[in-house]
Amino acid sequence: MARGNASQPEYTRPRQIVGAKWRSFRQKPPDDQHAALFRPTALDLVSADGRSIAPLLTLRALRVQSAMGRGRSRPLIVEAEDGETYVAKLSHTDRTARRLTVEVIAGQIAKVLGLPQPAMALLVIDPAIDAPDLTPEKRAELDVARGPAFGSQMLPGAVSLRRKGDFVLDPRLAAEIVWFDSLVVNHDRKERNPNILVSDQQAWMIDNDSAMALHHRWCEPSRQDAYAICPDCGLMWWDPKDHVLLPLAGSVEEAGDQLAPRLSPELIETIAGQPPEPWIQAGFPPGGPIDARQMYVEFLVHRLSLRKDFERHADHLRIHGVCAAR
Repeated sequence: MARGNASQPEYTRPRQIVGAKWRSFRQKPPDDQHAALFRPTALDLVSADGRSIAPLLTLRALRVQSAMGRGRSRPLIVEAEDGETYVAKLSHTDRTARRLTVEVIAGQIAKVLGLPQPAMALLVIDPAIDAPDLTPEKRAELDVARGPAFGSQMLPGAVSLRRKGDFVLDPRLAAEIVWFDSLVVNHDRKERNPNILVSDQQAWMIDNDSAMALHHRWCEPSRQDAYAICPDCGLMWWDPKDHVLLPLAGSVEEAGDQLAPRLSPELIETIAGQPPEPWIQAGFPPGGPIDARQMYVEFLVHRLSLRKDFERHADHLRIHGVCAAR
């Protein structure tokens, strides 16, 4: 049974999971702000026992408008059968398959936590789809893509946070995003490329595919500390000092106290089971030494056990100004 309060006049219930239309949290009363706006839908999607979450919708793509001229993956702009337009990332190499796997896992966790992000979907794109403006290179990627594309709904008039110098972000929301990125070890939200868009006076997180980068070089989660330093390969995966939102954030530890109870090992295991199997097979060939889905579960559960360490470290950097100033 849905636990969101559908009678609240300030909250617009979406027609469906994909294509949700939100109002800005600035329109909410100051005592609840963004929490009351986003979390009802997150709770609606989580089962009553807190152990599972509804999977992403799978939609048929109708037309490819174009390929974006920026971004690591040069994603496609796609019109889907629900009438919405999506930024679509293809799974055409083993590396992109791993990155899209992380997009789904991190995105679903963000959804459970009630963090603002565009609606997500899995997009089935026929290689013969109407796409007159695609280059031969992008057409070749479409031809060899394994499984569906990952779709993130386009936001009207969205611009990068970097270009919105006058935008004021709620310190509590900033702290929650820092906490989320600390949990999933997303190091790709920096001043040069914050991966946060502003649309209709609301901040939206995008591009979580750099999180949990240990899958590119397997490291045993249980041997990592709060900074995700791996004694096997000597790499340091996490340090929040360059996080674009840390100078703007409130208490990261208080954010963790609010968010962490929403994540159980059972829920994380359910989420790890949701990326399409073709992505898993492409990114982690069968017969290899890694059970990919279990790897992500172990990693995230271990990160939760270390949360007080990374929360206090982030707050120390924030309080003493040892972070990137915006």
